[in-house]
Amino acid sequence: MSWASHRAFRHTGLLMRDGLRIIPLLIIFLVATPSACHGQQDSPIAVVELFSASYGGPRMDEIGDCTTGHFRNDRPRSVWIADTWKALQNMNYRRLYASVIDAKVTDNKAAVILDVKIATSIGETEQKEIYHLIKKGQRWFIDQLQVTDESMNHKSLNL
Repeated sequence: MSWASHRAFRHTGLLMRDGLRIIPLLIIFLVATPSACHGQQDSPIAVVELFSASYGGPRMDEIGDCTTGHFRNDRPRSVWIADTWKALQNMNYRRLYASVIDAKVTDNKAAVILDVKIATSIGETEQKEIYHLIKKGQRWFIDQLQVTDESMNHKSLNL
């Protein structure tokens, strides 16, 4: 082996060894970096507020982890995000405001009611959104969403 070949081989070996040190660090970083949803699991209200603030916006990919397969019609998270994003963009969806008006929580189920105003290409509307959540382990997940424009007695809401 010539001196140049030996030096190139040694240099390549050093790069590979250094590269192998970096790979575990990248894996740890990617696995240990939680999505926004993972960081806000304190309460069902926090999950719904994050979902509401991100839905239809540039941070929408952060809320897929806040939902169950049932909520996404058994679609993978990435497919649900892409399909929903496209549909919302096609209708010029904008969330003008959202405010929590009530919440009921048991050990593993919750319901959070929002008063919401949205705009689309056909106009603005006010609606109530009822988020049904389930708790798995220490985390809350949105499992179902009901949207209504009717006046409702939220005191009689059953979990």
